[in-house]
Amino acid sequence: MITDIQARWSQWQADANWSASAFAELAKAAIDYGHYGLAREITEAGLAAHSNDAKLKYFQALCFSRSQAQCVPLLDALINDAESPAEVRADALALEGRLYKNQCLHSEGSARRLAAAQSAARYEQALTCASSNDQAYFFAINAASMFLLAGDSAKSNALAKQAIEFCEANGIDPEDYWKLATLGEAACLLQQPQTSQDWYQQAHAAAGDRYGNIGAMRGQLQMLSSDRDVNVLLEDVLQLPRVAAFTGHMIDYADAKPRFPAQAEPAVAAAIAATLQTQQVQFGYSSVACGADLLFAEALRQQGAETNLYLPFAQEDFLQTSVSYAGEHWQQRFYNATENATTLHYATRERYLGDVLLFEYCNRLFEGAAILRARQMATTPLLIAALRKDSLRRSGGTQATLEHWQSLGLPYEIVDIDSDEPGPVTKPVVAATEPNSEQTGNQADQQTPSRAVRTMLFADVVGFSRLSETEAPLFVQQFLGATAELLHGFAPQPEFVNTWGDGIYIVFEQLEDAAEFSLQLRDLVKTTDWEARGLPAETGIRIALHCGPVFPAVEPMTQRPNFFGSHVTRAARIEPVTVPGSVYLTEQAANLLVSSTGHGLQCDDLGQVELAKKYGAEHIFRLRRRGEWE
Repeated sequence: MITDIQARWSQWQADANWSASAFAELAKAAIDYGHYGLAREITEAGLAAHSNDAKLKYFQALCFSRSQAQCVPLLDALINDAESPAEVRADALALEGRLYKNQCLHSEGSARRLAAAQSAARYEQALTCASSNDQAYFFAINAASMFLLAGDSAKSNALAKQAIEFCEANGIDPEDYWKLATLGEAACLLQQPQTSQDWYQQAHAAAGDRYGNIGAMRGQLQMLSSDRDVNVLLEDVLQLPRVAAFTGHMIDYADAKPRFPAQAEPAVAAAIAATLQTQQVQFGYSSVACGADLLFAEALRQQGAETNLYLPFAQEDFLQTSVSYAGEHWQQRFYNATENATTLHYATRERYLGDVLLFEYCNRLFEGAAILRARQMATTPLLIAALRKDSLRRSGGTQATLEHWQSLGLPYEIVDIDSDEPGPVTKPVVAATEPNSEQTGNQADQQTPSRAVRTMLFADVVGFSRLSETEAPLFVQQFLGATAELLHGFAPQPEFVNTWGDGIYIVFEQLEDAAEFSLQLRDLVKTTDWEARGLPAETGIRIALHCGPVFPAVEPMTQRPNFFGSHVTRAARIEPVTVPGSVYLTEQAANLLVSSTGHGLQCDDLGQVELAKKYGAEHIFRLRRRGEWE
């Protein structure tokens, strides 16, 4: 628990007589929890008291492992220190190898080969410092795979054979799936397909339902796919259950044109359940309206699958618009589904207020969540759509969601409601039609301005508080001047801009534009010689983005257009924990970005990160361009 870690840290602050190992133990606990900000604070205090402790230096580097530019210099200093213990040097070399491995995965051509060679060299050096066979086989297999990608197959083969020897040295535990997978990977590198399949089958069985770890095995093989034939291993041996998003019609209103009549429920429910079984769906993402959505959630639960449900706005209003009209039994089924869901998410916890766009916003969120989950397991997500094929296209409705998924080029299955016996029907990908503004559900009387989905960018300057009085005018002239020049040359222009001190707040209409500008701003700050401009050389920036529904309005005090609502401050909450030189995204912004096309941007999952000022933990992503690595 993070509260336990914070309590122990408070205890140190009251009694500073701690050993280096005590600092290291607490820093590791904070890192394992995902609270990198607290871990940095602990390691900095530890190094202030024990400046030469190698373990603390390693944890300091590990705190910055999400930023290669910051982490590698710290690791190099530790690796080149003759006083560093062999075990710490091995960990440092392996971490640096992992950073270059990640760079390799996200690069192409000569840059990919160079990163692979750098990674391989680090892992090979780590092998020379290994203190046990378990460490040795891990270093050896990673070095072997990276040497193959670097173009040195002879070195790769030699290290793959070494990895096998290390695995076999102390016997092979049939439950040690990592060691079994290592043997499978080594055999793959040595082009022994049947042996590789045998080991991976044992690894898959030993891992059981640890799908994330099996996904890691698949990811490693996908990395090797340019040099080795891994199709059988991915498609047959290391198969994983499917991730599926779902969309479907609600039960018909009493006076509505027939689309999903109540009497069709048993057949539709059976068809959805059959599709889940046929497609081996284990992870489901959908909303929870009466009708097809709830049938999907119930089928997932009956089959013991993971159920991730999304509400577009406050539950009370959602019940009114999308559940209760169909009868009390549907309302009870809604309560059962949400209470038993694996996770329950809200696009916004605020009221509906007749804003139909919240339905579409919600749909994009769970589509993106399904895509990201599938990527984590190195699989391809599926959309299941239960609809009548002649139904109208409504904003936020089933047909619109299906067409958007088709635009992504991802597979889908259709449960055809208008047939006598609904069931899965294979449909070709078709071009999306023009949107129709017809609403989904009942629209409440509008008593307030309509919301709009906008992207909020918050940024602040690292080191601003340490500027002297005489440097303040230089900051305005040089830093804000350079930022303004970048912004004024950017197209399209944002809808709102404000600054206060070192804080920058910008609102963009489109998420993709905000993302592109944030990366340009990051690069400007990173590549500018601030010392030559009279500012500290270490001047940096933290940037955070959130995309959500907000209220556009003219501010009475300034008579300027502005934006208001609970979503405005979401990016501001994650900005303080952003690693300098990086752009962080809320989970919602990441979900929306991956469910769109044509932008060439990548979202890296950083997991749960504890926020400042007791805002709790939030799932955070880092933004970058494809093919680059920080």
